[in-house]
Amino acid sequence: MAKQTFEAMYRAPDPEPALTAAKGSSQISGDAELAGIVEQVIAENEKSVADFKAGKAQALKFLIGQAMKLSKGRANPQRLEAQLKRENLLVEADRWRARPWWGGSGAY
Repeated sequence: MAKQTFEAMYRAPDPEPALTAAKGSSQISGDAELAGIVEQVIAENEKSVADFKAGKAQALKFLIGQAMKLSKGRANPQRLEAQLKRENLLVEADRWRARPWWGGSGAY
């Protein structure tokens, strides 16, 4: 691996793309790719998702770490955080939409 990376670096006029290709470490920033990772992390870590919804900020960091592990460090952590928050907020919004604001049964 080191030999191929050095060779790519030495022969290329601009070594950055050659290094990225040699390492296979291009960053994942696309919403579609991240959405799949986020869905899998949420499905596999229900307790941490519940902890995050309960207000524990450390649980979000754990979920981001699990997503980074799943993507082998290639996912953009800032985009992951935004995606995780958005997914959890959507779940919260659905939960609140399901019951009326006054806490009643929904029947008038």
